[in-house]
Amino acid sequence: MLLICFYALAQSPPELPHPKDNHPIDLTNPADLILYIVLPLVIIFLFFIWRAKKKNDIDNNKNP
Repeated sequence: MLLICFYALAQSPPELPHPKDNHPIDLTNPADLILYIVLPLVIIFLFFIWRAKKKNDIDNNKNP
């Protein structure tokens, strides 16, 4: 059983991220700011616009 555990650990690729390798988000970096703050807000905003438009289209089709 001990040999199986060693074999399983030896198979993990070194390219995978590990918790010890993580760094906090640097909000002074424009790429991180856009990726983690601006894009999610834009996606949420567009979702609510799309949902409102879809609801208006359904209401307009029901009551011509």
